[in-house]
Amino acid sequence: MLKITVLYENHKNPNNDLLETAHGFSAYLEIEGKKILFDTGWHGSILLKNCNLLNISLKDLDAIIVSHAHWDHMGGITHVLEVTDNPDIYVPEEFSKVQPKEYEKYLKEPYVERVKNFKVLDRISQNIASTGTQKPLGEQALLIKYGENGETIMIVGCSHPGIAPFIEKSRNFGDVKAILGGFHGFKDVKYLINKTNVRNLYMGHCSQYIEKFQNEPTLTASSIYVGYQITL
Repeated sequence: MLKITVLYENHKNPNNDLLETAHGFSAYLEIEGKKILFDTGWHGSILLKNCNLLNISLKDLDAIIVSHAHWDHMGGITHVLEVTDNPDIYVPEEFSKVQPKEYEKYLKEPYVERVKNFKVLDRISQNIASTGTQKPLGEQALLIKYGENGETIMIVGCSHPGIAPFIEKSRNFGDVKAILGGFHGFKDVKYLINKTNVRNLYMGHCSQYIEKFQNEPTLTASSIYVGYQITL
């Protein structure tokens, strides 16, 4: 079972006014007994406040994955490192060599990797992989196999390179059926329908064309918000 909780998002929770919205993204993933934080939002204090309201502890994280080096996806990481024990950290290769060394100061047994190419994150699980850093900008997406049939969901930060490069890098790992996160300027409905098996979209943060996908009958496109949860 895979459970995903959105901790940091632009969009307001319709049922909980206490959860704070802000420009950025962070998602908390639970699978195979592992706890993973994908991106850390802009303000660490907002991230931790929302964690408390959602009764989520980051103390025993197994891993932190940062999608790309924009502050609204990595700004909260030092706040997280102050409250967690010793997670593995995976950042894109485009991060300077200095940044991982700074993160290591917070860790008891540091493991910080700058990811360049597609990589199964086998220190965490054989069912979790990074697409590797995609150009332009330098962004990675996370691939997670779940369920009895080994279906794959892709978690994205902003999708600055577009969705297609991430999908193409995923093909030898798993058949992506769902995508969650920020889609930025991606609007190629025909690519998703004709060249992939993606049918479920969970769209938020910087997505500019949510309505376009919601109007496509062959896709199920949901708008996500802070506190949004799905179990697969």
